[in-house]
Amino acid sequence: MLLANITPLKVLLMTASCSLAISRRARLRAVTADLHDSIDSEISRTGLMTTRDGYVAYLNATLAARAKIEALLDASGAAEVYAPWSRISAALRQDVADLGEKPSFGDPGAPAPTPLGVAGIWGALYVLEGSAMGARLLLRRAAGLGFTGQFGARHLAQQTSGLPWWRHFVSALDEAPMTALQETACLDSAIATFACFDRAYASMNDRQT
Repeated sequence: MLLANITPLKVLLMTASCSLAISRRARLRAVTADLHDSIDSEISRTGLMTTRDGYVAYLNATLAARAKIEALLDASGAAEVYAPWSRISAALRQDVADLGEKPSFGDPGAPAPTPLGVAGIWGALYVLEGSAMGARLLLRRAAGLGFTGQFGARHLAQQTSGLPWWRHFVSALDEAPMTALQETACLDSAIATFACFDRAYASMNDRQT
């Protein structure tokens, strides 16, 4: 087929067809890659995991975003979509208390104005469940500051203990039936969730400077 004969509509349909051949996990990873990199860069650039004060800021920023998203997922009935999803807000609050601090939230903004649909739940859970993949590295950095799974780094220990569930989650994510519109909602939700964390870390860093 000559390129000149492919209308914009045909290009769109071909692109959609090709993208649906890729796993949902891969599509989610691709559309959130820039935001994921932005968060990693923000944490590294500001040294949030290199000093006690930086670690407190990291805890508060993570709690600010995580508490909002977990509350949204609970209100949306996420347990009916994927029962074993991980809540770590309570552990984060205890970590803050371990350090003799009180939660000091930044302003991550709401990840969505209304309860999420099933596809949106999957998108948000992809971000939350996937955060456990980096928990081992963060736990090692926290250990360098004197924090452990019993003091100050409880949420990271909880996440690393849940790593065996990742394959189970990804399998359920990829097998969940979705229409084309739901696929878009899933991607949008993952982007909004990552953006919520990005704003939280940026806000907390602004408050430190």
